[in-house]
Amino acid sequence: MAADSDQPLDGDAATDADADIIAAAEAFVRHLEREGVFSEIKAVEARLKDLADELEGFGRQASERSRETDNLAAHVLALESLVATLLRQVPVPDSEIEDEVRRRTHALTGDADGSDLVHAIAREIRDRSEY
Repeated sequence: MAADSDQPLDGDAATDADADIIAAAEAFVRHLEREGVFSEIKAVEARLKDLADELEGFGRQASERSRETDNLAAHVLALESLVATLLRQVPVPDSEIEDEVRRRTHALTGDADGSDLVHAIAREIRDRSEY
């Protein structure tokens, strides 16, 4: 060996060492194959692909639900605008609005007074119509 190098000077010794490394690597690969490591890796890859496909589907569904929500919101705003305009033209007593909310929501809530949320929204629409 040279004093400043880890490489042997003899070419045959280097070839023997390389052959030993290759043989050990091949034996290790065969061991991994026997233990099913490569099969497990392929199975994990297949599961990851399935998961990626499912996530892509969820993403498409989420985008579709978002468009539907935007569409619903647009319809609600349009209807609120129409109602507010009508209330400015034809005032309706608060008691009639409250009775209508009660009539339409008491079965859904189980409360004789109806839905507090719907009452609040109806008041808000009525209040905005007064502008």
